[in-house]
Amino acid sequence: HIQHMGRAGRIYAVEINRDMINVGLNKIKKIKDKLIILKEDALHSSVPTGSCDIIWSVGLSEFVNLDKLFFEITRICKNDGTILIQFPNLFNPYNITSKLFYGLFRRPIKAYYTIYQFKHLSKKYNLKLKEFVSTGIFLYVPESLQKYFIWLWKIINFLYSPFQKLFPLGANIF
Repeated sequence: HIQHMGRAGRIYAVEINRDMINVGLNKIKKIKDKLIILKEDALHSSVPTGSCDIIWSVGLSEFVNLDKLFFEITRICKNDGTILIQFPNLFNPYNITSKLFYGLFRRPIKAYYTIYQFKHLSKKYNLKLKEFVSTGIFLYVPESLQKYFIWLWKIINFLYSPFQKLFPLGANIF
């Protein structure tokens, strides 16, 4: 996502995990001068109220309380701002399998949501949905084998794409 951030005047990066901050720092050399890194809880950040034109949340919604996330996002977003939330769909076959597998062993797992839960919260916080994109179905395959499965992913996505608007299963951007 870095290629889109170059036009920003200032970027707040909110992350509580020091290891993830270090991983991110290796990727952002071109925009480092615009960056304000806040090592803190994204649900209770020190980002000033109404200060963000664009909020981009990736890999957060599945680890936090969704209602609290919407509260914080709407607090820091300008009235005419844009909010992008990338989230894995509950009904994706991989996510269903993961939830069942980890549930059997009573291990904590990510919280997966549906587009309908996101729509409900967007109404609660008076947000207008401009667009929703579901990227299709994916199946986890170890990186060393992925090149052998590209044809399968393409077939699955081709067959499923007409149904995406009605019943999205893929990784989603809201």
